[in-house]
Amino acid sequence: MRNGLAQEIDAQMESLMSVRAVFPYMGSDMLGKKTVRTAPLYRAKGLDVRFHFPDGLARKSISKVNGIGHWVNQNYIIRLCALLEANGVIPSRGQGRIDQAVDGHKDIDILRRLRGVFAHTDGHYDREKSEHRKLYDKIRAHYNLAVVGADKAASFPLSIDTVLIPLTKRCRSYADEVLSRYKATDSGDLTHALRCSLKQAVTDAKKWFETSSRRTHTRSEFEARAQIPDTGEGSVYVYMRDRNQSIYVGQTGRRIKSRLHDQRSPHKMKRWWKSWSRMRFVTLPDGTDRKVLEMLLILAMEPTDNEDLKPKPIQEMF
Repeated sequence: MRNGLAQEIDAQMESLMSVRAVFPYMGSDMLGKKTVRTAPLYRAKGLDVRFHFPDGLARKSISKVNGIGHWVNQNYIIRLCALLEANGVIPSRGQGRIDQAVDGHKDIDILRRLRGVFAHTDGHYDREKSEHRKLYDKIRAHYNLAVVGADKAASFPLSIDTVLIPLTKRCRSYADEVLSRYKATDSGDLTHALRCSLKQAVTDAKKWFETSSRRTHTRSEFEARAQIPDTGEGSVYVYMRDRNQSIYVGQTGRRIKSRLHDQRSPHKMKRWWKSWSRMRFVTLPDGTDRKVLEMLLILAMEPTDNEDLKPKPIQEMF
């Protein structure tokens, strides 16, 4: 990542923490207290702020402080998104898409959608709007939040420790990957750029295979008659031990079971054959498609017993 961008992101988070230490979330359990200490999250960073209320903390004061804190969080979202757009991490509208092959892409998408609400509307969560409910549910699921459902919520969940900090870390990771690729291309380091592209292709290939193959088949299903939907048009397949340890990745233009007795390399005679417990496959009639997917899956799944084409760390390639 460009040092300037990394420092700016750190500076924005530091400013957020400093301001929120003065406007921390205050729960109803603080009602009536005359002395309140800021949250442990801020105290751990040396921001130990204490509040004194001679007449006791009133419900109105709690609501006002929490409202200001939420407003601060909204503005942090706007600023972070603007930084990433200005540095080419997030494409401007109509100038490209978020790279879904890079870790952190879901956080980038959430960031941009939240910025759209906070910067281009009145900034309030409207549970009557389906796009707001969908975004709320996406945030709740992605960060595994124990909050009310979208139909009962009053605002988007923007807690610092459970949302903003992990969102920032993953957005930064995404930025690091994307900008390193640009830097490699700009500097002429095409080998690094090629490795980055291959890494993305390997990640995508594994996800595509797992989605397209839909489910794993047990050994008993495989050995039974007509229990796996193999049409004989050609397939790419993976045999696995328990805990998803891949043993062998292969491809065939015939039925998968025909490889058991293949004259050149019968699977049934291989040392690994008796050790697999599950398998999955995807039908691919085209031979080029099968060979490309087979190689990508070997790199992605690192099978232990492939002999002709063996897994190899991408960073050691080329």
